[in-house]
Amino acid sequence: MSPVSPPLFSEEAEQALLGACLIDPAGTAHLRVQIPEAQFYFTRHQRIWRAMHTCDQRYQALDFRLLVDELARAGDLELVGGVAYLAQLLTVTATAMHAAEYAAIVRQYTAQRAGVQLAGEIARLCYAAESAEALTAQISAQVASYTSTFAGGRGPHPIAAVAEAVYDDLVRLQQTQPGVRTGLVDLDRLTGGLFPSDLMLLAARPGVGKTALLLTLARNVARQQRRVLVFSLEMAERQQVLRLLAGEARVDGASLRTGAIAAEEWEPLQNGLARLADLPLWFDDTPAATLAHLRATAMSLALRPGLDLVLVDYLQLITTGRPHPNRNEEVGYISGQLKALARELDVPVLAAAQLNRALEARADKRPTLADLRDSGRLEQDADLVLFLHRPGLYDPAEPDTLTELIVAKHRHGPTGTLNLIFQPRWQMFAGAALPTPTAEVADA
Repeated sequence: MSPVSPPLFSEEAEQALLGACLIDPAGTAHLRVQIPEAQFYFTRHQRIWRAMHTCDQRYQALDFRLLVDELARAGDLELVGGVAYLAQLLTVTATAMHAAEYAAIVRQYTAQRAGVQLAGEIARLCYAAESAEALTAQISAQVASYTSTFAGGRGPHPIAAVAEAVYDDLVRLQQTQPGVRTGLVDLDRLTGGLFPSDLMLLAARPGVGKTALLLTLARNVARQQRRVLVFSLEMAERQQVLRLLAGEARVDGASLRTGAIAAEEWEPLQNGLARLADLPLWFDDTPAATLAHLRATAMSLALRPGLDLVLVDYLQLITTGRPHPNRNEEVGYISGQLKALARELDVPVLAAAQLNRALEARADKRPTLADLRDSGRLEQDADLVLFLHRPGLYDPAEPDTLTELIVAKHRHGPTGTLNLIFQPRWQMFAGAALPTPTAEVADA
């Protein structure tokens, strides 16, 4: 015999929440804003909650008499059990002190009931699926809707609660290092690291070293036992790991690609592979990956074993799985969704991006924010915009390995230009000199 499933509701919690609102209407007003009536399992509780909302809106007040009058006006008083039932609610809890806990219980059961419905809908989609790709997109959309309902939309919070959380953050920052350190000392000094919920862009013309810098950051962060996920839409994961191996073993990357490996290089290669294998680093090289795929993959890792940084190589190769009027709209949508992903996962998301060809026609080839390709939303959504510029590609008199890392936008601090050294044999970057930040601090 199958075990009997427990009921997914708590009549006592719903009654206690309603009673708390009658005991302390002002102190529970924020809960009445946050919780929709549909979260109550019992119909009569939904009617009472709706009448409380109406009192709040019509009278800017709530008390027992106003509630009775509103229920009577709506024809619901007898349906909810009359005045006797409303009076009973006042006896369920002696204080409104635990109203938030009662609300959390109500919300939990709502999420569980919705989860059961979601499971049934996913089963239906599985039986009706026409392709794995379509099924994945449909399931991701259903899960995204569920998550946005129960993980987001937290409602308003009084400033006292936010201030307390800010103080806790400040205490924690005294005890732990803020931000994800990139391993590039000058960049970390200027930015404080890569911060959770931030969307960052790394933009450059082709061949300047976007992928090389992303891999440098991936290795540096993973060496701190921080968990890193790399979406490689342009290169196969084996090619990416081969590049990492060249830097880790200090073996020429060209030799690894051609197989021209000297006898004395095998030992450092084996040791390098062993070190790489121990890193908490994941690759996903799905070509033309959709936003739904990126989100589902990142969410899966974030839930177990956890996630500290997401890297995307590169943004313009992501597909949306939906039509858009033009390319600008599509790239803008991708940008907005990556920002939403960073906030939802509470991890930094760093995406490589292409620059317009127009800068090649200028005398000064240094990129500016206006050179971001395909959409103005990129600049708008990004918290941090980094440009790579190698003067030696345009001026033979300049060292061909010297690379400028331009912090063109920094929502939380100063901008500036840092010097990096590109190591072409190993396809990696290293720091070169101190940054020279400008006095400008972005305000948006």
